[in-house]
Amino acid sequence: MISDADIIATELKCFLTFTTQLYGHFYPIEKKNRKHILEKSQLKLGTEKNHFNMLISKSPKRKLQSKRQIREKRMLCPSF
Repeated sequence: MISDADIIATELKCFLTFTTQLYGHFYPIEKKNRKHILEKSQLKLGTEKNHFNMLISKSPKRKLQSKRQIREKRMLCPSF
């Protein structure tokens, strides 16, 4: 007869196998570790700072405050 512990162990093994195939690691990984792994991979590529600046420049609030628009406004309405 199969016990409840055997069923739970089998389900857990299937779950861990699935998540490992899906994410490349066990799913319950801390956010801190995930962030560190991401930062480390971005530093290797040299894209961490550029990616962050790109996200800021694409945000709607940042577009409203961009220097380009201020320059265009000054050109359209010059102050004497």
